[in-house]
Amino acid sequence: MYTRISDIRIGRETVVWRGQSADKARKVSVKEPAPGLPPADLPRVINQLERESRFLEQLKHDRIVKPLQWEESGRLVFEDTQGSLDRLLEREGKLDVDLVARVLVDCLAGLAHLHERKLAHGSLCATSVLIGASCDIKLGDFVGYRVDQSHAPVAPEYLLKYKAPELLTGGAVSTDSPEVRAARIDLYALGFLGCELLAGRGNFDRMFWPGGVPPEGNANWLWWHGDAAKELPPLESILTDVPRAMIAVLKLLIGKNPATRPKYAREVAALLEDSDLLSNRKLPGLDNEDKPKPKPASVADLPAGRQVVVVKKTTLELWLGDDEIHAVRFPAKKHAVIGKLDGCRFRIPHADISDKHAMVVCQDTGHWWVYDLNSRTRFRVDGVESTAATLPDGATLELAGLPFRVRLVNGDELLPDIDKFEIVKLLHHGQGGELFLTRWRAKSRPAALRVFPANFASDIEGLRRFLERIPEAGKMRHPNLVALYRGGFVTRNEQRTWYLATEYLPGGSLRDRFTKLARPMPVDEVLRAGIDIAAALTEVADRRFVHRNVNPACILFTADGTAKLGDFFLLRDEVVQTLHQITQAAAPQGECVYQAPEVLSGTKSLTTACDVYSLAACLYEALTRQPPFNPDQGMVALYDQIQERPVEHPRKHNLAIPDRLADAIMWALEKDPDRRPKSPEAFRRELQESLTATPTKPAKPRPT
Repeated sequence: MYTRISDIRIGRETVVWRGQSADKARKVSVKEPAPGLPPADLPRVINQLERESRFLEQLKHDRIVKPLQWEESGRLVFEDTQGSLDRLLEREGKLDVDLVARVLVDCLAGLAHLHERKLAHGSLCATSVLIGASCDIKLGDFVGYRVDQSHAPVAPEYLLKYKAPELLTGGAVSTDSPEVRAARIDLYALGFLGCELLAGRGNFDRMFWPGGVPPEGNANWLWWHGDAAKELPPLESILTDVPRAMIAVLKLLIGKNPATRPKYAREVAALLEDSDLLSNRKLPGLDNEDKPKPKPASVADLPAGRQVVVVKKTTLELWLGDDEIHAVRFPAKKHAVIGKLDGCRFRIPHADISDKHAMVVCQDTGHWWVYDLNSRTRFRVDGVESTAATLPDGATLELAGLPFRVRLVNGDELLPDIDKFEIVKLLHHGQGGELFLTRWRAKSRPAALRVFPANFASDIEGLRRFLERIPEAGKMRHPNLVALYRGGFVTRNEQRTWYLATEYLPGGSLRDRFTKLARPMPVDEVLRAGIDIAAALTEVADRRFVHRNVNPACILFTADGTAKLGDFFLLRDEVVQTLHQITQAAAPQGECVYQAPEVLSGTKSLTTACDVYSLAACLYEALTRQPPFNPDQGMVALYDQIQERPVEHPRKHNLAIPDRLADAIMWALEKDPDRRPKSPEAFRRELQESLTATPTKPAKPRPT
């Protein structure tokens, strides 16, 4: 059994996630059918996953993911990976030339192993290239097929922006050997992968569609590749800061005529290895997105003044003079190039500054270094000329005669005060963003501030709804709803940081409470929390809203034990989206166990009955120490059980639960929403009567 710790890819038919064993001694990656997949499609998807498992078993190479286990339930377990290049690209924007060269060389090594066996990858892109546990490259998410067979490969379920024209148009019968044909097909995709890593996602799209990127979908992209008349502008006019050696390699790979492309992956690898483009640097890892949750802070922890959030290592500041306005900050998570070009992290338009003058890097030891990039004038640190030197706090770095004072500040990145919220400390860091404890200066009170990840801005429709509904949701006031203070974005260094500020609750979540206990929670405590949240859902329902993501993590407590419902963004008269879904695209498997059958099956006309079901599932787990269904089984089995299998009576696991309360929970967990309580208020009343009922008092007959 493996516990899910992060998502790698979420698709329409399959999901790939990272998990760890119960003793946390082992991490793996898992690929399985997606939740909500129609039952009629399950056999086909499981068969496809089994094919992929058999395909991987015949390949043993350091640059190809290693399968560990195939489970008949439809789960493919393979070696640990941190995530995909696509996710790294979302975070970093684009990669430096030496890192792209390393990616290409590693991919070429894996592809050569495939092609020599008359096999092709079939869906090479940023989504299918994974980052291993040691920040190395692994080819994964295979379509995988033999090129000496007549049928075309199965189309992947994710967006494919590049695919060889000969796979789209059929073309003339090739006289190439199967291994050469395989190489030319995959090398075409690899060339465009290199272009995307160097250009960054938005700039890469504009290479094809200068007049505006078409709607998401494979059709427009594959039409472009299949049309022999479509050609890119000269790469050197687009990737202006990329060395000619890299441009020359990419041009070889992306020719639409397969006869103009190299025959073998090893040929291309040799060109890159002889080009001086490679360095010894490793790819930035993604593991820092999976940090453990710190202990919640209390209001007593609030200091009088502002503190800088300490995340990791230090932030480098270069000051020109003593005015902070002229200070440039470099977070420790990535290196930065200083130079004259527009693409440099720190651009200095000075006659004696080279196009790429120097680079600053925070090493694993936590020390900052500066390296010369073959500039016309070397840099100096405290008056000593050098090509590589450390940057101690308080030193003076001279670049072309310009003196910069070095200042090292605790924190991987300085988060600015957002809209008058002073940062106090980091409470949680995960894929959905960062949660901070802050002080709201305007009201002299603590507040919880959620800062969303960079990819939040990529969902334009989600952003529209987010901005439209903040004023309306902010007006909701109820003793059992977490108060929404404000939300929006701040702009810094031409980048927008999106945030949401809410009431801060120091009592932790329901999940915090029942995971700390080695036994079920006290019945009275659970019952009072259930009454509080049912009252909150009643207020939500009265305003014609639906939460749709009630789970133990979003049931929060005040210092006096009052339960409040949070982690939602309310929408009316359209498909409901919660904040969780806007930022993460789909619920993790561990949260699916709390969702009603109609939610998992994709029913569009949801009612508050789904929220009643989810609340009952939370109460069930708090009272029995286990959710209604086991979340650690395969997704296919979990989906089937939620849809078809009756829930075990809670008193089977805990005889201390009163009959009336147990019956109320079972009533709310009915498969058919029409057989559940007619409203959250009806469920609240039943819970309230369960609180005052004696153990021998007969239960109210359940409506049919």
